[in-house]
Amino acid sequence: MKKISVFFLTAFLVIGGSIVSVNASQIQKYLSFPSINQIKNQNYSDIVAVVAGNTITGQDLTRQIEFEKKKWENVGLTKDASSYEKLALGQLISNALLDEQVQKRNLIVTEKEAEQYLKDIAKAINESNNDAEKVNFMSAIKASGFSTADEYIKSPDVIKSTSKVLARGKLKADIISSVEAPSDAEVLEFIDQNNLKTNDLKGVKEQMLNIRQQSVWETFNNSLLNDAAYDIKIGIDVKDYKDLYKDLYKELEGKSINNIQGEVIVQ
Repeated sequence: MKKISVFFLTAFLVIGGSIVSVNASQIQKYLSFPSINQIKNQNYSDIVAVVAGNTITGQDLTRQIEFEKKKWENVGLTKDASSYEKLALGQLISNALLDEQVQKRNLIVTEKEAEQYLKDIAKAINESNNDAEKVNFMSAIKASGFSTADEYIKSPDVIKSTSKVLARGKLKADIISSVEAPSDAEVLEFIDQNNLKTNDLKGVKEQMLNIRQQSVWETFNNSLLNDAAYDIKIGIDVKDYKDLYKDLYKELEGKSINNIQGEVIVQ
């Protein structure tokens, strides 16, 4: 059975766990990573962590490390090996904890829904006027061991992984659904305090709401990571792994880079 990478089809549509509309013009940046499916575990035990009864394998960790390394090197940032380990294992554990919450809240995305989602992406790319996007799309699919887009979309592994990613998006939507938008008075105060030169109150309100929602989502994620029971079998502490992400984002300030994220690719 092929164990494939699905990040290049799903990551750009799930930004921080939030599902957004299909946009073929956004695909290019996610097709630049070569396949990592042939990378084998040589440094870790067969099982590196257990989360909610589910195992994270050394192979999962090895591939996620390579993904983290390529993702950040692709935008000109390089970290030491221990940093990539922490980022990778932290992301795998966080996603496993989110998957547990999906199950508890019955927010599961069916395989039929995931397959339709993949078909919509393929359709968007096929209808795009950008020939380079189409070429890169097929190149990435072939790099994952498939001959056609149809074969990829119908792959049980791809569908299963896509279901997980989409379900995490539903979980985030559920968690942030109760966040209230700022009042007009709060928006005006924010504009005044930050010396903003704008009359776009609606736009500022949306940005403030997004910030509030993201804060609630981050608090929820951090509480899972800090309070949930999971067993790490190797000497890596992941509780502060998101601090590494924050440092990386700070280094990206001033660069023309968008939508860099820590989406899992295999687990």
